Amino acid sequence: MDDFVRNKLTEWKLSDWIDAFEAQEIDEESLYHLNDQEIDQLITKAGPRVKFKEKLKMLKEEQNTTQPQKEAVNTSGQDFPSISERGKRKSDHLQSETRKWQPPLKKQYNCAARSQSETEILSDVKNIMRCVSEGLHGRDKLSAFLKDKIKNLETERRHLVGVFGKTGAGKSSLINAIINKEGLLPSGSVSACTSVMIKVEATNGSKYEAHIEFITKEDWEDEVQSLKQALEDNDDNDDDDGGNDDLLDPDGKLSALYGEEWKERSTHSLMDNKYFIDIPEFRTSKIKILKSDSVGEVEVKCSEKSILGRSVRPVCKLQWVQKKIKNAVKNEFKKRKTITNHFSEHCFKVFTVSSKEFLKGENVNSDVNEILKLKEILKNLNDAHSETLNYVSGAHGILSLIQGARSGEVVEQKNDVFAILEGNLSIQLNQVKKAIEDIIKAFEQCLSEGVEKSKKACEKKLKSFLYPSKKTNRAFHMTLKSAVRNDGIQKPKKGKPKNLNMILASYLTESIDEKFRDTFPNNIKCGHFNGAIDAFSLSTDSLIEKYKDVKLQLTFLQTEGEKMKTKLNKTILTQKKLIYNSLTETIKDNMKECYKEAAAFTGKGTLKNMRDTIERHVHSKMDMFEEAKNVMLELLNDLKETVLRTLEKTMKDSIEHSLKSEACSLPGKQNI
Repeated sequence: MDDFVRNKLTEWKLSDWIDAFEAQEIDEESLYHLNDQEIDQLITKAGPRVKFKEKLKMLKEEQNTTQPQKEAVNTSGQDFPSISERGKRKSDHLQSETRKWQPPLKKQYNCAARSQSETEILSDVKNIMRCVSEGLHGRDKLSAFLKDKIKNLETERRHLVGVFGKTGAGKSSLINAIINKEGLLPSGSVSACTSVMIKVEATNGSKYEAHIEFITKEDWEDEVQSLKQALEDNDDNDDDDGGNDDLLDPDGKLSALYGEEWKERSTHSLMDNKYFIDIPEFRTSKIKILKSDSVGEVEVKCSEKSILGRSVRPVCKLQWVQKKIKNAVKNEFKKRKTITNHFSEHCFKVFTVSSKEFLKGENVNSDVNEILKLKEILKNLNDAHSETLNYVSGAHGILSLIQGARSGEVVEQKNDVFAILEGNLSIQLNQVKKAIEDIIKAFEQCLSEGVEKSKKACEKKLKSFLYPSKKTNRAFHMTLKSAVRNDGIQKPKKGKPKNLNMILASYLTESIDEKFRDTFPNNIKCGHFNGAIDAFSLSTDSLIEKYKDVKLQLTFLQTEGEKMKTKLNKTILTQKKLIYNSLTETIKDNMKECYKEAAAFTGKGTLKNMRDTIERHVHSKMDMFEEAKNVMLELLNDLKETVLRTLEKTMKDSIEHSLKSEACSLPGKQNI
């Protein structure tokens, strides 16, 4: 056994198994060749064995994505290893470029050393680009352009994953299991630890930090009043259908802080200082930061029905039940039309997990307890390999442009290529414009049909909301009162929320659902606007073959084109939700006046008055459906203009600076 294996086992918190590895003479080389049977013999407990296999898999992946260093980047002995076959081609060229800069990198690497991690690679390339940026002191347009491009390489790429569930459902335990840090978020004995929104994320530092955001006394008083009002409004709604627990859970939230005492006290009396003695910052609008070297030392004082009902054994029985549960969950999703209108079946994955068993190292079989499968999916969302490759690719393009600009003048070729690229850009912009305009015309036709159907049939939808067959007038009185107080949205204690605005807009949304899903697919590989943006190209590949003297400038334009398309796809991803929701939002804006009027009624006849007010208002506002259509079309046109403007400006600027700017004060070896 060598130090490498001993250190790895210690790092992975598996030092109890060092003796077993030493007895079998497992060294670094043999570690990488261990098979499952041999691992099972070495580590006899399931929990540590699963952890070891996961760590070994990650170690192998890291080794596969980096290669041993072969040569120094410059005279000081720096090396820049490749990342993948594609990354190798990029970094090989980057090596030749960086030899000319000789930047003072922070780390020295021995040629015989093991290959760098991707974190080190990314750090080295960032150092190179920082040195290049510092060498661009000129005030000419090209220097300013390049400095902006280097700055724009720093794009954070993080996905936000939501974990939802009622108080006590196991959200904290699941997060703890996924990041394998038992106790990071308190759970179990501490009531309602995550009954408010929290965010967990990795940082660059080694310490644990808790950032606690407090609210003012006035905000908390409003919150308490809203929670009490929600319970009040739903007292008579026990006959509501659906049987789902309310996600807001106001009872659990208030009881977590006040116990049962809040039920007998007024909102104002619940603001008494005695409730906040242990948390003096609670009613101040500021953020408190706690730091520690370990999880256990960060203490934050304020963290469901079992799907099986009981533990099922043996494992084969559990797997049978597990399969039935998965199918039941998938079938429930299929029944939800709003979801299936936008997501195909393959978008949904169902995992059965036990956080407690995983953290205890029990029943960690991935076929039964699927924590590890869930972790793998979450890990792949934030792919450090892609981040490194994207940064290296962008850096490669920028250095290509610098080197191309510093090379000898080839005015004739530059002028020829400039003219060709201008023509290609014009053609490509027209193609994208036509593709998007055709799609918008199709939306207009669908929406026109939706408007006509809404005008003819909205009364039926309205009646179904205002006169529910399963409710008594007494029960529905409070339901409708709650809805008009909340801009048409009623959130029952049991059952699904009901949104009158969404009900009124339903014929409009149904008319465009299929077209919307095809135009803005959730599977990004399919491409927005029927792939029109992904198809955009200046045909630089063919030009590189013909005009070799401006190859470096064309290489830069290639990387700029890819970066720009990625940026546009992110913009569209943000805007598509706004565009789709605009139909319901426009209806809500048109209905606000009548909601306010209906909410003001009190005393005898309130239910009738509320119903009459809403019906009268809808009948007088039939033009709101046409307005909703026009708002959506306007937003689609705005997005079209954003896409075309971004394509034209980005590529036009890049072409100008690549082929028309002079290398007035670009950095050379003497400047770095």
